[in-house]
Amino acid sequence: MRMPETLVLCGGVAPQRRRGEQQVLRLDVGARAGRPGRVNLNIDHLSARMVEQVPDRLTDLLEIACYVFCSDQFIRRGTLRMSKMGEDWRRRFRFVIPVRDTACWTRDEVRGALIRTLSFLSEDEFAFEFFPSEPKGGLQSYLDLQDEDAPAGFAPDRIVLFSGGLDSLTGAAEALLRHDERVALVSHQSSHMVQSRQTELVQHLRQRTRPRQLLHIGVGVNTGAEEALEFTQRSRSFLFAAMGFVVARLFGKSEICMYENGPVSLNLPLSEHVLGSRSTRTTHPRFISDVSRFLTLLAEQPVSVENPYFWMTKPDILRRLAEVECAELIARSISCTRVRQATRSGRHCGRCSQCLDRRFAVLAACLEEHEPAGLYDTDLFLGERKPGPDLTLAEAYIFTASRLATMTELGFLARYGQVYRALPYLDGTADENATRLHLLHARHGKEVLAVVDRELAKHASLDAILSLPAGSLLSMIQSRPTQSFLDPIESEPAASEQPPSTMPSELEWPIRLALDEVGKRIVFPYGIVLSGASYGLVAALLPAFQEGQTENCQAEQYRYVPSPKLARSLDIEEQTLRRRITRMKKDLELKFAAAHRRVAMDDVVQNKVGKGYRLNPFLTLTSPALLEQTARPGHSAPAPMSQPTQ
Repeated sequence: MRMPETLVLCGGVAPQRRRGEQQVLRLDVGARAGRPGRVNLNIDHLSARMVEQVPDRLTDLLEIACYVFCSDQFIRRGTLRMSKMGEDWRRRFRFVIPVRDTACWTRDEVRGALIRTLSFLSEDEFAFEFFPSEPKGGLQSYLDLQDEDAPAGFAPDRIVLFSGGLDSLTGAAEALLRHDERVALVSHQSSHMVQSRQTELVQHLRQRTRPRQLLHIGVGVNTGAEEALEFTQRSRSFLFAAMGFVVARLFGKSEICMYENGPVSLNLPLSEHVLGSRSTRTTHPRFISDVSRFLTLLAEQPVSVENPYFWMTKPDILRRLAEVECAELIARSISCTRVRQATRSGRHCGRCSQCLDRRFAVLAACLEEHEPAGLYDTDLFLGERKPGPDLTLAEAYIFTASRLATMTELGFLARYGQVYRALPYLDGTADENATRLHLLHARHGKEVLAVVDRELAKHASLDAILSLPAGSLLSMIQSRPTQSFLDPIESEPAASEQPPSTMPSELEWPIRLALDEVGKRIVFPYGIVLSGASYGLVAALLPAFQEGQTENCQAEQYRYVPSPKLARSLDIEEQTLRRRITRMKKDLELKFAAAHRRVAMDDVVQNKVGKGYRLNPFLTLTSPALLEQTARPGHSAPAPMSQPTQ
């Protein structure tokens, strides 16, 4: 059974009738301090004069982002077991929000882009109802006018989203010191500890820069005195991007920089059970593309969110920080995802994924003198980890690095089909970028293994091995051979190195399908078949797909069939068309799951707001007879990989 929908009533909206088991959450940025549902929103270092001409839609955007972010914290996700394809992990939200610029927010294109952006980012379901708000203040009402204003005449060359972590710190330092740019740093200040760390870093950067070269704008968003229930916070980067966009428009800029290394941006799962929303997408290339398109619609001119560090590993980035003579700031930065715990202890936890990434990167870059091990509650190699999620995460991190360091490109792409979701959103050809992503992750894996090898060498004596804490990462590595974690496909030689075979390739990829025109069926591997209305739908989309193949188009050039045209060809209404496509996608997902395979909702039929529907350009058409060979009893075939979505 799906999780019940949460109705989020925002800005003092009157109560509405519940639908079935619908939950109700009330949030209001305009509520008096101390009232239930109060959302605190404060912006510092901007003056009332600066925001006098800010369009209402930008104030609306900031409020909408706050409501989404706070709802993310107040509605708990389901079980961690990810049963039924993660059905109870993914939540359903319906927001009712008063807005100033109703004409903008009720446009189907804007609302569709908003939903698309949030849905991919969080893997939750969203619906929005916008209506005119009562007359109220604009952005001025959220300014902290007691703070220092922006320097007179300040005009930044670059807008940087600044979390206080190592990647954003390096991006800011490079812009200021290597490129001598004027920079506006925009920060989300989720707690007093995070705010103080960000402020301290900014002060140190100011000491190294020219006067009036740096402006730091902090935006505080929290839920008052009420305790959060959910800490995954998948929507945080949308709030971050919205804040950066508002500041960019204040200064007439159209580009926002969000710095993150490539392996974390793509965030491949460390193990098979890390699915859905638990595999975060905060700087994934598709999110970057989606949010850029959404902000472009709001600005009515091109806006881009950029990640200049996508093709770098974290050690690459830290070496750049050292090159601009800011390595001593490493210890002052904050990366830990367990903010409450870090606030209490004043140290990184050392157990979350961000702490593992950070510590390995510091050691790989040979910069450990700038970050004492005592800054972590749990030492990376010698700290004891109790059986459970923390030990499992550390173990998976090491052995994933071992895989990445040794697997072939073919093995990498076969195991991590998520790579293909990023390819349409990267500059360059898909083939070139697939190779680059493999090399990037291989380099990341080798950097991690080099650190492990150095640590093993330090503890090579029998006395040192016997003295290791039983629950330590180093003890775990000593006791488990890495080869047991490798699948045969991951170390298989390249096709050019293998003898020729007359058998169909067991590694044929991407998803294959065939149209059986006689039986009116769509045939997939593993005995999966769709018929009836689903057959008619795919058959109607086939000509546009074949046209793209014939003309040797790039994926982004494959033609969409407009919704009205597709509905007319099937002799149905557009509303019926949408329902039919949704049913087909869910049916396909369930049938693949029953065959112990995974398929994503857009792997066969894709849609794009304002353009219509098309078959995924990365599909492979073949004959029904060939596909049905994979359905025979005892036949072993590789799991299908997820395909890119547009």
